[in-house]
Amino acid sequence: DLEPRAREAARRDHPGVYDDFRVGDLSAWSAQKVAELAAHRFTAVVALSALGPGHAPPHVLDRALALLGPGGLFAFAVTPTLLPGSDEPAGQATGYPDFLDKLLRHRARELGRRAYVHRRRTDGSDDLGVALAGRLL
Repeated sequence: DLEPRAREAARRDHPGVYDDFRVGDLSAWSAQKVAELAAHRFTAVVALSALGPGHAPPHVLDRALALLGPGGLFAFAVTPTLLPGSDEPAGQATGYPDFLDKLLRHRARELGRRAYVHRRRTDGSDDLGVALAGRLL
């Protein structure tokens, strides 16, 4: 996570769940620090409320996925504007529609996709999200 308070909250609210909660910008970490992470031999990457405008850009997600070997699992929650085929300017500006298109066409197999209500606004309208899961080839 980029936010140190997230680690504090995780330790407070979910004691014992995380073996090693790292704080920092994965894209700015040295090769040595990334190699330390890779030594954990991760089998999955999960990103919830972390991708898109104002959040982690595609190159950060790409670096996280690089920590997985073939068969590694991933699950993301994104807004519909970030999905492949979206022509929404805000989504296109993030680079995610193209990144996810290439990921799903060349590097991974999609296991599932489901729309959901991410949050309900005070005016009663919904902010939609899409849960996307896959496995690296």
